[in-house]
Amino acid sequence: MIIQLKRKFIFTAMAGITVMLIILLGTLNLINIHSMYDDIDEDLSMLAESVDITLLGNTMEPDEFSTEILFEDPKSAQDTMLSSNFFIVRFDREGVPNYVNTNQITSLSEKQAVKLASKVRSHRKETGSYGKYQYHIATENDVQTIVFLDISDEIIFCLRVLLLSCVIGLVCWGLMLMLVISVSNWAIAPVEESIKKQKQFITDAGHELKTPIAVILSNIEALELYTGQTKWSGNIKKQSQHLTELVYNLLSLSKMDENAIINLEEFSISEMMKALLETFQSAVQEKGLSLHYEIEGNVRIRADRSQMKNLISILLDNAVSYSNEGGDIWVRLSGKKQHAILQIENTCQELPDVPPEKLFERFYRSDRSHKQSDGKCGIGLSIAEAIVNAHKGTIKACYLPENHICLTVKI
Repeated sequence: MIIQLKRKFIFTAMAGITVMLIILLGTLNLINIHSMYDDIDEDLSMLAESVDITLLGNTMEPDEFSTEILFEDPKSAQDTMLSSNFFIVRFDREGVPNYVNTNQITSLSEKQAVKLASKVRSHRKETGSYGKYQYHIATENDVQTIVFLDISDEIIFCLRVLLLSCVIGLVCWGLMLMLVISVSNWAIAPVEESIKKQKQFITDAGHELKTPIAVILSNIEALELYTGQTKWSGNIKKQSQHLTELVYNLLSLSKMDENAIINLEEFSISEMMKALLETFQSAVQEKGLSLHYEIEGNVRIRADRSQMKNLISILLDNAVSYSNEGGDIWVRLSGKKQHAILQIENTCQELPDVPPEKLFERFYRSDRSHKQSDGKCGIGLSIAEAIVNAHKGTIKACYLPENHICLTVKI
């Protein structure tokens, strides 16, 4: 239980840290990408507004360039023109390209530039992207000027930032994992101490109760030798036996919670199942039940033999005890790969009005189906769950139509 508690603490803490890192790094990268596209759009607008056919024909001197650009910082615009990889295509009113400039890009011919501009022009979008190019369409007097800007360097830069942030995030996540693992022992120390004291109390109380219960049983049996069995002596004896079973189950459950050592050995659970079914035949007949079973031959598992016997006995006893008079019980055992799957299904008078997983809670009783007069302690399925968990298996309950309850164990 302590190990499971530590795992849950670590999982919860790391889940929160993971979400925070994803949000933080994702936000930073989104801001970076948004800023990059804002700068690109600004450059494209600058280039589109700065375009002049005479200028692009390289008939103007650089000093004349700055006097024609209507920006607050002409030098910034000129630097953009000279340092960017872009090309320009202009279409007249009839949609015929009458000007192409690819002086600032070497990887594209004029023919390819016109073809690309024609495709973009058909999209009817003022701005957008096409491959590694971002474009801007400026329209004036039905004349369209399309400026394409190569943004491959910007994309590579963003990818580098993304990769670097992921690496930093993974490193931080690993460091936080080590920190959380080291802190987990300190964080759950009070809970661990409380659980240990509770287990020790149950163990001590159980051992202390054994002696007085044994004395009561021996005295009542001696009394019956002299006075004969009466209703009162029978009640005392019955309740003493019930208390003995309760103490035994509490001690068993406490040992399972303490991760008691299990003696693993390989054996045939099929043979064990058949032998245990024989011992329950009298209880089944006494209650007028019909027992149906399908036991696959030679299903072998590696487990603790005594605990498996206890597990199967608990499940069979639970099915017999809580079946309705004249009901049915189905027992199925099959092997799948390296696991054994055991299903025990029984009919009942009425299904409990709680979720199936609540049946495994300690001392749980349904007001309609679990009566104290049946001699049960209400922790049988809790012990079964502890045995299955100790063997790294699974156990679950489910409700089926027509008031059927099915318990499935995978070991």
